[in-house]
Amino acid sequence: MKDFLLSIRRRVYRALPERLQGLVGWFYALPSTFMARSKAYRMDPWAARFIAHNKKVWSAKTGNDGEVLVEIFQCATSIAAFSHLAQYLARDMNASISAYFTRKRFWEESFLDTALARIYLSFANRIFHVNSDEEDRELDDLLSSVLAKLQSKEDLFKLTLDGIRLGDLFYDSILRTYNVPTVDMHAPMLAKSLRTGLMGWLYWKRYLKAHKVRAIVVSHTVYQQFGVLPRLALSAGIPVFQANSDSLYRFSAQRPDAYLEFLDYPELFQRIPVDARSTGIARAAQSLERRISGEVGVDMLYSSRSAFATPSGERVLEASNRKKILIAPHCFFDNPNNTFGGHLFVDFYEWIDFLGRVSEKTDYDWYIKTHPDVLPGNDEVLKAFQDRYPRFRLLPASTSHKQIIADGIDVALTVYGTIGIEYPYLGIPVINASRFNPRIRYDFNIHPESVAHYEELLINLDKLGPVRERDKIAEFYYMNRLRRPDFWLIDNLMKQIEDSGQRQNVQCGPWGYEAFLAQATPERHDAIQATVRRFVESGEYFLAVEQISPVSNSAVPVVT
Repeated sequence: MKDFLLSIRRRVYRALPERLQGLVGWFYALPSTFMARSKAYRMDPWAARFIAHNKKVWSAKTGNDGEVLVEIFQCATSIAAFSHLAQYLARDMNASISAYFTRKRFWEESFLDTALARIYLSFANRIFHVNSDEEDRELDDLLSSVLAKLQSKEDLFKLTLDGIRLGDLFYDSILRTYNVPTVDMHAPMLAKSLRTGLMGWLYWKRYLKAHKVRAIVVSHTVYQQFGVLPRLALSAGIPVFQANSDSLYRFSAQRPDAYLEFLDYPELFQRIPVDARSTGIARAAQSLERRISGEVGVDMLYSSRSAFATPSGERVLEASNRKKILIAPHCFFDNPNNTFGGHLFVDFYEWIDFLGRVSEKTDYDWYIKTHPDVLPGNDEVLKAFQDRYPRFRLLPASTSHKQIIADGIDVALTVYGTIGIEYPYLGIPVINASRFNPRIRYDFNIHPESVAHYEELLINLDKLGPVRERDKIAEFYYMNRLRRPDFWLIDNLMKQIEDSGQRQNVQCGPWGYEAFLAQATPERHDAIQATVRRFVESGEYFLAVEQISPVSNSAVPVVT
């Protein structure tokens, strides 16, 4: 009943004029906004200890040869990572540290002395807001010029300014901001969202021209809110880094986004000693067996339910001699392009719509099953597709993949989802709608060259055989899941989270400061700085396990 009422409310809201939507949304969010702001002004005890720690270890934080920009991001473990990376860069470059709010809000403008601002000022020299001018003639002219060039979704997606790719950032921001599955090129939200993105573009162009920026540290490179500055900086030759509790990245024009190390997995695997390779593959196989057995959260701490739960025993696929296709959809609204990019379609809506059109040309049984942790709003979109394309059948999100496999599924379709690991491990082929998915360097998935090639594969499924590459699947899993350096900042962080029983985003709350400070010994501080130095000096794209300095955590903490 609750889900039904939520669905009705969402439909009524979307039917309102855009201005009224904004007003309703503002009033609806007012109580939670007030509570969030009131918490922001109160200093959590662990945050206060983190500030005290920073004031002790970062006693000299002033330089005069330019500045290192640091994004203000509200996540405890990321802030700890920022402090180490920004401090190293500032000292190495004799620069100051300037932290910036990516969003301007009246409470931040009036009350800079919030808990978050005080935390950043414990390791930075100053904070400021990205304060763009709404009444900007250059912005008005630029917006008009851009809108005149946009005739299709593809035009928006491929949009560049001064030779810099921005369209994917703008495109994904519309989906996320307005919670829509695809872009309507005739909706008022297009111009409104583009204006915001172009406002940031002009602001940062002017800022980089007026200031000597030596390096930039960010939390993400996705969406226009986060991604415009990094791309502008890279075009100007300014180093851009991303830092969090389990990774460090240094971007380049060739690799302007994070999490692309999969492009080098086969070569990186060959650099590992032979004994370690064998051990790694054995560990990966063990993890895969645990995931397929239905264990929750295996190497995926954000997951609260397993997609391989014990099957009910009742058949969910129709008993027929027809080919059976499973579509494993992604969230329509959450960053379809910047996760990896290079997909065959501009968004997931266009992908599903294409599959619907193909379904009408086939005599297959087509099934769609979302992940058990699917976000609200996705089901409504998929139900509309089911109404439009009668061959589609939407399975309950709780349906176990074990039951689907037992019922005789023939092939699974995804863009880049983890089903591309699990199904092939069980011998079932998976076709990715992307030339840039994480498994692109391996042959245990099928990677179409183009939309036409994709359709050809779908029409001729009889030519697909079973997958028999378990060793390669285990190799990929080891490189992708088990060899990530998630201990450079906080030792055994993932195990601590798992043991705590709090899988959902605990790193961003006070617990993140607690976990960091529990290991804040002088020895570990020096080891972290050595790791950062080794990574920065290497010029490598991402932090490798071999670059991490080991340390004993048995000493008395700096802050208790």
